[in-house]
Amino acid sequence: EQSTTTTTATTTVIKKESNSNKEGNDDDSRTSISSSFQHESTTPTSSISSNSKSTQHYAAEQYRVSAQSSMDQAKRAKEKSEVILNQCTKVLYEAQKDYDRIMLAMVGTSTDHHDTFQQITDADQGETEDPLLIQTLTDHAGPVTALTSVDETRFLSCSQDETIKLWSSASHDSGSSNSSSEEEKDRDQNKEHHCSCIDTYKDQPSTIQSINTIGNGMFVCPDTDKQKQGIALWEVASGEPLDWFPGHAEPVLAIAGIDKKSFVSSSKDYTIRLWTLESSATSLFIGHGGPVGALSPVFGRQFISGSTDSTVKLWDLSTGLCVRTFRGHVDAVLAVKSFGKFHFLSGSADQKIKLFDLLSGRCIRTFSGHGSSITSLAAINDYKFLSASTDKTIKLWNSTTGECLHTYRGHTEPINSIIYMGHGKFASSSNDGTIKMWKIPSQ
Repeated sequence: EQSTTTTTATTTVIKKESNSNKEGNDDDSRTSISSSFQHESTTPTSSISSNSKSTQHYAAEQYRVSAQSSMDQAKRAKEKSEVILNQCTKVLYEAQKDYDRIMLAMVGTSTDHHDTFQQITDADQGETEDPLLIQTLTDHAGPVTALTSVDETRFLSCSQDETIKLWSSASHDSGSSNSSSEEEKDRDQNKEHHCSCIDTYKDQPSTIQSINTIGNGMFVCPDTDKQKQGIALWEVASGEPLDWFPGHAEPVLAIAGIDKKSFVSSSKDYTIRLWTLESSATSLFIGHGGPVGALSPVFGRQFISGSTDSTVKLWDLSTGLCVRTFRGHVDAVLAVKSFGKFHFLSGSADQKIKLFDLLSGRCIRTFSGHGSSITSLAAINDYKFLSASTDKTIKLWNSTTGECLHTYRGHTEPINSIIYMGHGKFASSSNDGTIKMWKIPSQ
């Protein structure tokens, strides 16, 4: 009986413990469920936020990569189109040369394109001297390579005869003329335009190809001292040298004044240098792929350069950097000239003249008509300009219509330089050793 009682008590304890364990398990289960619910309700929100940021970052990176890829493709397409354009231009140039050869064969056996057609034109016109020719100056004993204006009545010329000459318009009082005939009146009026040599600077290098005035009464020209390439600064009034600027490794081909105290020079060494009269220091401009033979200042602190690499470059004097490269010519660029405020002209050995927009880089118009290389350009006003060529002619152009208004003939050898003197007249120099003064038609 006692054993039975003990067994019963033991069973009761075991049941209580079992119930207790069951209740504990239920509590643990509820805790686990609650904890699991909490985990499921909080973790996904944080995960979504993190995934969202990652997705946005990935999308941004993909957009950046895509944009960069598009820019690279556009750059390659532009370079390819420029190559194709240059190839097409060269093909057209060759086609034009073939056409010229065919025309020459039809006209006669002459091998000189210009001479053949000039003879035909002169025969048609029935004249050998241009009616707009004012005067021929014959003081130089060799080819006259360059001209530059000093003021409205004076200009300088340099020649392979190793001299530089200063010229001035003769002063005549035609207001009191009592000439009775119209012919005498015209002759008296023309005397006002006549020039004479008033000074000669001797012992100059025979290789001078450029000369330019700078400051008040000074000019600069290439010079060689003990086999070193440099630039000489001269005083116009005294004819005495004032300074010498060494620096280029090869002969100097072009010089252009920037202001009264500085100028730029270019050379066969592919470089351009900026010089100041107050300091011996020089700034170097590098970028062309060939000799640089043409320079011209433009608006602001900028200038343009033309090279045998067939390009024109716009440079910033403050930074020394190339701002823009102008393409379009298929041969050496031999002449450049500022035209208006935001345009310039370029002349090339491809026989073409181009009018460019400085701001957009666009070629506005191409002028064709010369039979050989363009060597010099001169602006008259905002819509007229002159071009000189090795075909021995000078042409007057209307930049708005592209029309050639007049062709000046008279030189017997290639023309090297032209300058506009104002008051409806200009001067030209040639390998024939002469300088000619011309009138510009008023219309």
